[in-house]
Amino acid sequence: MIAQHLGIAQTDLLCLHALDRAGASTADALSSQLGRTTGAVTHMIDRLEKAGYVRRKPDPQDRRRVLVEASASGLERIASFYNGIDARSRRLMATLCQDQLVTIQTFLLSSYEGAIEECEHLIRRRG
Repeated sequence: MIAQHLGIAQTDLLCLHALDRAGASTADALSSQLGRTTGAVTHMIDRLEKAGYVRRKPDPQDRRRVLVEASASGLERIASFYNGIDARSRRLMATLCQDQLVTIQTFLLSSYEGAIEECEHLIRRRG
């Protein structure tokens, strides 16, 4: 739904979230993270750049490589859609004691790590 409101594809939004979390990245790294071909990722980057969500810049470590980074204005547009859920989550967390928050954090972290491992397993299996 957020992607539709922004006028981008769902995979484009996933790409922007990946760039927001990890920072600037190469198209090849994004390809691996998103499970898309480098050609599809290059096309996606072209669309996102044209729409003002990302920009390409030379890699300071290796000028032959190009990094893709999310634009601040693009990330702000996306973040505005999460303001309501963020406020609700903060109100809910304020009602929980420290032990409850630690338990929830442990569960979420373990779930996240398990999902990452499973995704890596599926990527290796596909390759």
